[in-house]
This record gives sequence, C-alpha cells and structure tokens, in this order.
Amino acid sequence: MYLKTTYEKKIKYLSWAFSFFVVFCLSVNCIPVSYAQAQGQKEKISELIQQGRTEAEEKKYVKAIAIFNEVLKIDTKNVEAHFRIGVAYWHQRKVKEALGFIQKAIELDPKNASLRLSLAGFYDQLKMIKQAIEQYKQVITLAKNTEQARTAEKRLNLALVKEYVSIGDVDTALQLLNSMLEEHPNDPRILQHLGFAYMLVNRHEGAVAIYESVLESEPNNESAHMNLAGVYEKMGDIESAIIHFEAVAQGSKNARRKAEAKVRAGVLHATVAQAKGDFDGAIMYLKDILKFKPAHVVSSNRLASVYRDQGKLDLSEEVLLESIKRVPKNMDGRLNLASLFLQKNNMLDAVWNLDHILNIALNTETGKKAKSLMQQIAQKTGDKFEPLRRAAVRKYKLVDLVKQEPDNAKAHFELAIIYFQQARTKQALHEFERVRELTPDFSKTYLYLGDLYSKVQKHEESATAFAQYIALDKDIKNMESLQLAYAKALGQQFFTERKPELSLYQFQRVLKAEPE
Repeated sequence: MYLKTTYEKKIKYLSWAFSFFVVFCLSVNCIPVSYAQAQGQKEKISELIQQGRTEAEEKKYVKAIAIFNEVLKIDTKNVEAHFRIGVAYWHQRKVKEALGFIQKAIELDPKNASLRLSLAGFYDQLKMIKQAIEQYKQVITLAKNTEQARTAEKRLNLALVKEYVSIGDVDTALQLLNSMLEEHPNDPRILQHLGFAYMLVNRHEGAVAIYESVLESEPNNESAHMNLAGVYEKMGDIESAIIHFEAVAQGSKNARRKAEAKVRAGVLHATVAQAKGDFDGAIMYLKDILKFKPAHVVSSNRLASVYRDQGKLDLSEEVLLESIKRVPKNMDGRLNLASLFLQKNNMLDAVWNLDHILNIALNTETGKKAKSLMQQIAQKTGDKFEPLRRAAVRKYKLVDLVKQEPDNAKAHFELAIIYFQQARTKQALHEFERVRELTPDFSKTYLYLGDLYSKVQKHEESATAFAQYIALDKDIKNMESLQLAYAKALGQQFFTERKPELSLYQFQRVLKAEPE
C-alpha cells in the first residue's frame, strides 16, 4: 500500500514537472517570435510613414492618403497617420474629411499641443473663430511657458480681434491690436489685422500707411499687396490698386491667390477702359477673365453691361444667360437680364426672372429692386398682368420639360409656338427643327419654319419648308394664302441666286393677288 502510494505520487510529480517544462520551453521560444513580429510591424509603419511624407511633400496627396491608410490597417490608432491623412485632404480642399481625421488624431492623443495648434489654424482659415479660440486656449494650457504657447497666445488674440470685428465691436478690436503691437512691434500679421480694422472704420489713409510699412520690411508680402490694393480700390485710386494686384498676379506661387489678383486687376483695367469710352478695351479685359474663370459673376455682369451700353442687346442677353446657367445664384445677373428683357419689350421673360428673384432673395437689395420693377410692370399691364405671369410659368415649365424629356415632340412644339409669338426667332427655329426631327410628317411645323427662315433671309430653306407643308397639308382652304407665301419665298430665293426672270415671275404672282 505504501509503495503504491509513493509510486503514484512520483508519477503525478513527474507528469506535473513535464507539463511545466513543456509550457516553459514554449513560452521561452514564443518570446523571440512575438518580439520579432512587433519589431517588423514597427519598422514597416516607420517605412510607410516616411513614404507618405515624401508623397505629400511632392503634392501627390492621393498616393500619400493611400500609404497612410496602409499604416492604419496595421495600427488603427496611429496618431501621425490620422493627422497626415487629414492634412492631405485639406490640401485637396476636402474640408469635412480633413477635419474628421485631424479630430480623430487629437482624440487619440488629447494632450498633444502641436496637433491642437494645427487644428486651431485650420479652424481659423475656415473662419470658425469660436472653435479656433477654444483650441488656442487648450494649447496655452497644455504647453505652458513654451514657444507653442506663445504662438497660440498671439493667434488667440488675433482670433479674438476677428470675433470682435464680426460682432461690430471694432473699437475693442483696435484696442487689443494696439496692445499687441506694444508687445510685438512691427509684427506683420498684427499690422495687417490693424490695417483691416482701419478699413472697416473708413480710416483709409491709416490703413495705407500700415500696409506700406509692412511692404517696406517685407516687399513680397502678398497679403499686404492684396489688402493695400483693396484699400486703394475703396479710395478710388484705381491705378495704384492695379499696381499691387499685378504684383501678386505676376509673382505669386499660390495658384488661388495669383488667379484672384489677376481677376481683380483685369476688372479694374476694364473699369478704366470703360470710363475712357474704350469699350473694345473693356470687352477684351473682361473676356480674358472669363476665359480662365468662366463662372466669374462680376466679369459676366460687367461684360453684359458694356454690350448693353453699345446697344448690342442680343450679345448682352447671351452673356447673362450663360452666367446664370453657370451660377444660378447670380441674382444681380438675373436682375440685369430682367431689365434687359423690359428694354426689349419682352414682358414675359422679364416677369419670370423677377419672380425667381423674389422667391429666393426678396429681403436683399437685389430683391427690393426686383420688387420695384415688378410693380412697374403690373401698373403698365393692368388686367393682363396675372395672365402674363401664368404664361411665364407655363413657358418655363415647358423649358424644364424638354430638358427632362428631350424626345417630347408636343412639348417642343408648344415651346416653339411661345418663342414664335415672342418674336424670338433663333429659339423658335431651334425648337421647330427639333419637332421636325421627332415628327417629320407633322405639317404645321413646316408652315412656321417657312415663315421663320424667310425672316432670317434664308430663302432656300424657307421655300423648301413651304413646299413640304403644301405636300403634307390636306386642307384646301390654306392653299391659296400659302401659295402666295411660297411664291414670295421662291422669288426671294431666285433673286439671291441671280435668276431675275424666275424671281420676277414669282413676285408678279404675289402682286397679282395682293397689289398693295
């Protein structure tokens, strides 16, 4: 009994010892494997981060984002990857995505003052001043007595200046800026904000002096050039404004700022040319702007105005219609278009455009002008005003319908009739030709086409259309009057073709029936 118990104990002990040995050996062997994997991942992340930085520095933001996303597949909580993806999106002007990733980086590392300072800067650029102020305060708390904290403090004060200005408290903004200048004399950023504040209170000479002092120390300061040009423009010193806009347009490496300066200089050149009566020069400058910035509303409106001053009403209309097509919210352009339609005695289109403004921008300055014009039309048309308004709605419903259903022949025909009644020949021809494509056997289309082509001196097309109508229409009552229209069209065609005998015969037919 004793031997058996001892034997069992030994067996049990040996079994336990063996198990311990196996576990120990496995654990010892596992340590180097786990460590090696971790080191490998760390090295891979470091390598990818460096690749991403390189791509971002070369402005290859799509590639950079893809690389940093590879990092996040390995380490979902990698702060730098989140931050750098956000910055790359920022450069692509994808603001929502940019802020999302940068905010995530801060969520992962909430005490990182550098990240918060960057986020505050982005908020500042987006004019999200309250959010910027909050982040600057966080940086000051997290990074006491450091350069970061001092930078944040200065930017915080500038953000407060913007907030005071936004609520109309310019005096407090000026006091804060002057106190900042005592601590940071000749700081260009503070000076520029001070110049802007002077502009707001119409202290233009003071603003000019400040911006010029900035340019003395920093001749290539583009913001100072742009701001100084803006002050000169307000003062009516157009030539000086052009000089500073062109300094940026010619020297800036920032594409957006370069384009803005070029546009503003071009508009001012056009202003000078127009004031001198040089309409061709003004048109040239404005067309140059619209070549590289087709949606520039100010240039479109100005170009339409120049054409109108020259009496080129159709060209003015074309420019305004194209501008509104590109920028539907161009209410000033729409008001100019309505006014132009009134000048052309086109009440229907004037009413529709004015109604459009009143539905969207009633309480604006443009809306008030539109309301005044509408009241004038109502007084002039009297009882016909409401039917005119309904006709305008009907027309533009058809305009929308033919866009949605380009093969709707009935809608095209109804719209063509409206254009015909408005004497808008070009548009009527376009719609009737579309009806002819869709329903070539519809006789009435050719009757209208014959008349319209005759009006635009296309006699061959007119004669062909009338002949087609005669071939298709079965109503004998229409034949006599139509034969005369056809004869007149043929006479004009033969006259154009220098066939006097044939032309004379057709005109004699017309005169025989209608001596007058």
